[in-house]
Amino acid sequence: MRSCQTEESRKRVIEVISRVRDIQKRIKLSPVRFRAPCSELPNVPAEFKQLNRMLERYRSRPQFFVHPGRREGWDVDDAPVLKSCPSGEWLAVDGVLRLAKANRLDRLQTCACGKWYFAKFSHQRFCSTECRVKFWESSDERKEQKRKKAREYYEFHKVHERK
Repeated sequence: MRSCQTEESRKRVIEVISRVRDIQKRIKLSPVRFRAPCSELPNVPAEFKQLNRMLERYRSRPQFFVHPGRREGWDVDDAPVLKSCPSGEWLAVDGVLRLAKANRLDRLQTCACGKWYFAKFSHQRFCSTECRVKFWESSDERKEQKRKKAREYYEFHKVHERK
């Protein structure tokens, strides 16, 4: 999400994430059993229409480009039409939609520090080791552990200094 250039872009991307997640939850509760473009469906849910209206600003077109990592030396992928929105915002939304299509949007999370990260494991809660340690060190459980250990050290040194 660092690629978003303005606060407005960031808010729009977060809104897309939120709406896609809401739709995914709704579909899990009552699965849709047909496949057709939303415009052709008789009873398109309002959430779908709203999200599709939001996504209209993220226009793209297929584009060839040089890709040295591929055997052919080239690739084709969607490229943003830059007049429609900031390129960083387009890339963020494109990434969100790819994650949603791969059923991995739930892995896009916010850390306690406020940063966005992709959780490699379903049980991952922090963006980095530093954040995990910082959270643990400031927890009430850890503070109680430290107090208990300090009392033990105090008692140990108190007893052993007398001898």
